[in-house]
Amino acid sequence: MVTNVEDKVDSFNNRYKWIDVLKFLGIFAIYLGHCGEVSGKLYKFVFLYHVPLFFFVSGFFALNNMNMNIREYILKKFRQLIIPYMCFALINIVSFAILENYDISDILPIIKSYALGIRNTLRMGSLWFIPCIFIVNIIYFIINKIFKNKYIICIIILMLFIATQTLLSNNPLEEPSWFMNIDSAMYYILYYALGNILFEKIKSFRFKELTLRRKGVFVVITIVMFIFTAVTYFMGISAITDFLCNKYNFFNYLYSKNIKVIHPIYLVMSALIIIYINILVAYGLRNIRLFQTIGSNTLVLCGIENVIKIYINTTIIVLGSYINQINPLTCVIYTGISIWVANYIVENIIKRYFVVLTGK
Repeated sequence: MVTNVEDKVDSFNNRYKWIDVLKFLGIFAIYLGHCGEVSGKLYKFVFLYHVPLFFFVSGFFALNNMNMNIREYILKKFRQLIIPYMCFALINIVSFAILENYDISDILPIIKSYALGIRNTLRMGSLWFIPCIFIVNIIYFIINKIFKNKYIICIIILMLFIATQTLLSNNPLEEPSWFMNIDSAMYYILYYALGNILFEKIKSFRFKELTLRRKGVFVVITIVMFIFTAVTYFMGISAITDFLCNKYNFFNYLYSKNIKVIHPIYLVMSALIIIYINILVAYGLRNIRLFQTIGSNTLVLCGIENVIKIYINTTIIVLGSYINQINPLTCVIYTGISIWVANYIVENIIKRYFVVLTGK
């Protein structure tokens, strides 16, 4: 799953190569998902895991700054995330104002929506992730500062997650409504915490060092998870629960009576299984430099996604042609082109002249 010591860290940029490739897979899934339902089965499939994947990966190094006090940490994350968020918001507002010939009365509500940062209300939807991960970072840091016992920390995280599904008037997965996505952060912090907890196990895993029996167990588990992922892709997220409900009356009774608790847990388990498969794929592709580079730029790629797609589409129209996404394959190709163009701009323009957008 991860590399040997000499492969584990890329000597060129001192980063874990497979993590950057994992982030590449995540940003590709996000760009692809935003193509809409024309992307076919891929549309619903990628939405099962691409956001959880990024929270999971973000948790890998969550406790690297525990020597800071709370104020220092908040200021650092504000510089890394919120300042780029505000810049991305401005870029998107200007681009759409020109594209759609906005009046000032059109712009003011959009500015307000970015100030609030609530998911599903932003004109450029992918930006919601940035204030949300900011809140997740702060909450998790404060919890770990106050409580030193890992079991207490786990209980608090679980309570936050359960509260979003049972106590809040609006489920943040369906109707997020809190400032800066605090309600969504309460849900997604579970993935963040799991990433933090599991990272040491993941990065130290050595398949060659396992006993023959453990190798067999690992292979069987991986095959089962791959089958689950394939079934979920081809038949949908509810295929397995529907089968169990139809096959076993007890399960049907248990599931229907406790759906508010069981279904969210099932969604989390499903996302983690697909993330596991993505980790294996990322490890296999870890030496592809382009994927590493794209993965290292995901913050900016998230922020400029809509703008890049606007200018690609507009440029093609100016040249006398048009974009015709007629099937899932065309969506995959369009996604690849969009990410390549966006990454080229990041590497050759943004990193040279607009470093503030990178959070540095």
